[in-house]
Parts: sequence; structure tokens; C-alpha cells
Amino acid sequence: MSKSDGAGSRADDQDFIFDPTLAAEHPKIKSALAYWVAKCGDRFAPSRGEIDAREAKAFLAHLQLFDILQGGRAFRSRLVGTEIVRVLKENTTGKIFDDTSPQPVVRRVLRAVRWVMEHRKPLRTLALRTRVEGQDYLSHETLFLPLSNDGETIDMMAVVGVFTPVGPR
Repeated sequence: MSKSDGAGSRADDQDFIFDPTLAAEHPKIKSALAYWVAKCGDRFAPSRGEIDAREAKAFLAHLQLFDILQGGRAFRSRLVGTEIVRVLKENTTGKIFDDTSPQPVVRRVLRAVRWVMEHRKPLRTLALRTRVEGQDYLSHETLFLPLSNDGETIDMMAVVGVFTPVGPR
């Protein structure tokens, strides 16, 4: 694991760790990864159409689907799972996020999305503390899973995240 986004150390965000080895810890993250790998077959990524809500029940409440915009410089939330909405206290379905966002959590997500776009493989991240305002008592394990409708271009991303309470600093 590394506290790097491919461009070197991120001293300004030491609580956000990239794990390209995909050493999932939470059972829902492990389940999502196994599901995505099975859907890939011999391809680098499955299509959005292959993700079936009935088959993804184990982690569906923790699933977000993003449309990838501008080559990964922005994303639109297409679907936000009920557990994500409950914890974040906001449903961001339909909203577009890019570098102009003042939210630190959006900058984290964009760094991970860009890593996946560049490396064309999934990424696990671990946030030792969330960057969601007022919720720094939570850690966050997340998988960023590329999706490709044409078998070449990453045009969507499945993002599965689990929040876990942590003790005081």
C-alpha cells in the first residue's frame, strides 16, 4: 500500500492510502471484488449492463455508479446506494463533480478515478479518516472498479465503499 497517487507522496492527505494490491478487509468489499472479477472474464473490465442488482445484493447498499466525464477529470453520480446516502446524509444522484469542487472528499475520489483511468485496473483505497465534513470519526474502505461498454474505454466506474467507526485521534 502507498500514500501515493502515482505522482509521489501526498503529504497534505496522509490519511488516504492507495492499495493497488486490492487487499480487501471488509467482507462487502471482498464480495464486490469477487463479483467484479467474475464478470470480467478475460477482459480488463465488464460492461455496466453486466452488473445485476439481484446478483450484487451483498454489497448493493454500498454501491455507487459513476459516469466518467472528460477522460476522468469529472464524474456524474448515476446511482448512490442507500447506505452511502445514509452515512453521507445526501443523495448525490445526478450531480457532476470535478476539480472545481471545494469538497476534499471529491478531490480524493477524483485522484482514485484518475489512477484507475491511467492504470486500467481496479484500485482499493483506505481512508483512515473520511474527508466528509463532520464525519471524521469514520474510516472508509473503497473499491474503484472500471466498467467499459465498448471493451476499450473506461466510461463508468462501480465504486463500493464501507464506512467504519474509529476511535478519537
